[in-house]
Amino acid sequence: MGLFDKVLGNASEANPEQIQKKFADIFIPEEKVQSAFVLVRDTFIFTNKRVSSQNFGET
Repeated sequence: MGLFDKVLGNASEANPEQIQKKFADIFIPEEKVQSAFVLVRDTFIFTNKRVSSQNFGET
């Protein structure tokens, strides 16, 4: 995971249960958060179905 190591180098790991609740509206049925990382305003979410990135910066 060389690319992810560089991208997530300064990220902190987030609680998967909290992320599951916070982003419940974007998940499909039976999709479960496996791990998540927060980097400044971005959240990287790894589920059993996909990888998602959420940005909370200006649009």
